[in-house]
This record gives sequence, structure tokens and C-alpha cells, in this order.
Amino acid sequence: MAPRARHKLLLTGFGPFGTIADNPSGRILPALQASLEELLGAWMTITARRLGVQFGAIDACDPAAYDMAVSLGVDAKATSIRVETHACNHFIDLEGRARAIDETQLAPLIAGKPLPPLPSQVGNWEVTEGTASSAGTFVCNQTYYALCRTQGTHGYFIHIPNVEPDHDGAFVSALTELIGVLLHASSPATAAATP
Repeated sequence: MAPRARHKLLLTGFGPFGTIADNPSGRILPALQASLEELLGAWMTITARRLGVQFGAIDACDPAAYDMAVSLGVDAKATSIRVETHACNHFIDLEGRARAIDETQLAPLIAGKPLPPLPSQVGNWEVTEGTASSAGTFVCNQTYYALCRTQGTHGYFIHIPNVEPDHDGAFVSALTELIGVLLHASSPATAAATP
């Protein structure tokens, strides 16, 4: 029997910005990568990258080189984990200057890959689906917009609450469960590897 082809996953989070001096989306990346490798490593190569909070940061990762991508960003006002469903072709920088993300794309809003049925809760955190506007208009939205436009890559964006470091272990376990559900739906190889 021929060995299964290994899939490639890009996993990203962000560094500090504004009042978020210790961004959990970047802080938990090493532990989340290790947890996902334990779950999926037999069929998947996982690359984790912490991005700067700047327009186009995801482009340096070359998302088209991956079969799947999961990007994390923090929403300081959130108490739940939110899986985004749409990205808007609109960016507003920290100085309040607005621009289109892609001047050639006339549609103001694009939908991401349809989500599989999501658990209502993972660990101690509620899981919700995003709305047409919940990805915002800053770097998280621009990152998801880029993933939605990347041909051949199943891209997801997950907004997380600003969890304290003493919750990181439980939070990584919860995210591993949720990301496992998303990747299971994206890849037959992942489905075979998930108990």
C-alpha cells in the first residue's frame, strides 16, 4: 500500500499591537503546533509563524504553498472563540486611513470556505460562527481576505479572546479540538488520521 501524501498546514498568529502587549494568538503558537502535531502529525506537516501586525504580513508566508491555513487573531472584546465566515475588501489602518485591500476586486465582501458543523463549545469556551462584518477592517480581516483569495488553499480565520497565560494549556486543548474539526472537513487524509 502506497504511503499517504503528507498535507501541509500553515498556522499563524500575531505579535503585540496597541494595548495587546502579550498577544495570545502568537503566544500559544508553539504549544498549539505541538498539540496539533500530536493529533495530526502522521499525515500533516505543520509550519507555525508569528506575524507582525501589518498589512500584507501573511504574504511573506506564501499561503499558496500550503494545502490548509489556520490563522488566529485576538478580539479583545470577545469571550468566545469565533470562526470567521466572510472578509471585506476594506482596510483601515491605525491612523484611520481607509483603502481597498484589492483595487481590482469589485465585490466588497467575499465568503470563506463553507464551515462544517462546529461544536457549540470546546473546553470552557463557546464557539460561534462569524458574521459578514465580524472579521473587522484591520489586519485580521486583511489576512483572512488573502486566505480566501488563495487558490488551492483551504483557509480559516479564528478570532480568540484575550486569554490570560495561566489558561493557555486549557485553551490550546480547546483550539486543537476545534481546528481538528475544521481540518477533518478539509482533507480526507486528515479525516483518516483523526480518531
